[in-house]
Amino acid sequence: MEPSSSTEGSEICQLCREKPSKYICPRCSKPYCSMKCFRLPAHYVCSEPFYKDRVMEEIGEQRVSSESRKKMLEILRRNAEPGVEEPADELDSDDEDNPEVNDLSERLQGVDIDDPDALWSALTAEERTEFQRQLQTNEIVQCVPKFSVWWKRQMPLVIEADASDRGKPSLLPEGCPKIRQSPPLSQLTSVAPSPLIAFSVLNFFAAYCHTVTLHLGEHMQTAWRSASELLRMCVALHCDEPGKKATCEISSAQEALVLAHQKITALDPSAAVNKGEMSCDVLAIIRGPYPKRLSAVYATAALSDAHSWLKKAITEAKGSRSPPPPSAAPLPALRFALRRIEFFHAWYLDHGESCLGTLAMGVCDATDHFIRLSADERWMSARSKDIALMIAFVFSVCHAIASILLLVGSYYGYHRLHYPFLVTCSFLVLCNAVAFYTIMLALDSDEFIQFFSWSTSAVLVWFKLLNAPISLAWVGTTVLVGATTTTPLLEHPSPNRETS
Repeated sequence: MEPSSSTEGSEICQLCREKPSKYICPRCSKPYCSMKCFRLPAHYVCSEPFYKDRVMEEIGEQRVSSESRKKMLEILRRNAEPGVEEPADELDSDDEDNPEVNDLSERLQGVDIDDPDALWSALTAEERTEFQRQLQTNEIVQCVPKFSVWWKRQMPLVIEADASDRGKPSLLPEGCPKIRQSPPLSQLTSVAPSPLIAFSVLNFFAAYCHTVTLHLGEHMQTAWRSASELLRMCVALHCDEPGKKATCEISSAQEALVLAHQKITALDPSAAVNKGEMSCDVLAIIRGPYPKRLSAVYATAALSDAHSWLKKAITEAKGSRSPPPPSAAPLPALRFALRRIEFFHAWYLDHGESCLGTLAMGVCDATDHFIRLSADERWMSARSKDIALMIAFVFSVCHAIASILLLVGSYYGYHRLHYPFLVTCSFLVLCNAVAFYTIMLALDSDEFIQFFSWSTSAVLVWFKLLNAPISLAWVGTTVLVGATTTTPLLEHPSPNRETS
């Protein structure tokens, strides 16, 4: 769960729609304000698999032998018994008669600890229940590793180095990929590069930041799959035919970021990617690790990381014996993307320093545009929702009036108002349908679920939904009786009638 670097107030939480967002969901990229919103029922599709995957990965990292597992479990069991002290040499002996240790060892034998589903199936029903309990109580968050992107870390311009640091290469921030040596641009091409290459590099940075964040910085562990996602999101690395040039030429910083955003949302419609946050990531890479001057350190580090990433993806694709999944990028596409990254890296080393200011200004202008556009969209969305909910309220009032007319009609007899009550019945059903449909249009899927789960108006809405079939049954029965008899259903005594 990555802290959001967008300016406070520039984006509201897309789960509660009330407070400014502080974090970004690593799965759907929706901004949210707190863990309470992250664990809302409307967000379980992301929160539950997120916790499950992170815990399984933590378990997978603890690679120990079966003997070590037995010893550790036996030590923990003995330490849990008060007043029991065992000799040190006995701690090194295996207790083959312990059914708990043997059961755990047998269940872990042959289990692929890199497969979360396999680990999950190895758990007992009690262990799964405990896992679900910790998920609901937020205890499991303590097991989830925290992820912080490396390109947002800052370092001072001057670093004091002791004698042991002399002669070493310049220090990089923690987590920053190692910068590779790239041949000069003249060795890769004899043609003068287009000045529009800079915007293609920006498009790559946007796709790179999103993919790395989506995989919590562990994109190298599944290089082929994650690199395939990178290629689908990055227009600058896309080529329809192997051996040809890139199919898209980008002419501005704003276009580069918009294209990346469109690709990301097209591939995953549920990923509500914040354009402002995406622009801030790109700007952080362009600015570099130093707060008071521009530097190409982070840009060349990202390109170096992408180079190693694609090389590993190519190796995995070559060594794969099973048929590749439909979403996997073919070898020609991976090789083309690797050549593009090599070209981008060489170009950035030759021309990047001179155009850092221009690129930063372009990204800042695009960020300001996205923030203003987002504010306008939120205003229009809020107004349209207010209008839609007002329409729903009006039809709810009409529903109440129709219900009152039904009660009055049932008192005086349906045989006198047969056709008017048919019209009233139809109008009642129409009011319920329009009110319900209007609420659906006013709220998206997540808000719709929250509306029926948490809103104070949910009681009234559910009352209308339950009242609709009851009203239909009541009206249908009474109209049928009223059409076949001339006797009122409820005899209303006349004041002039003489009583015996």
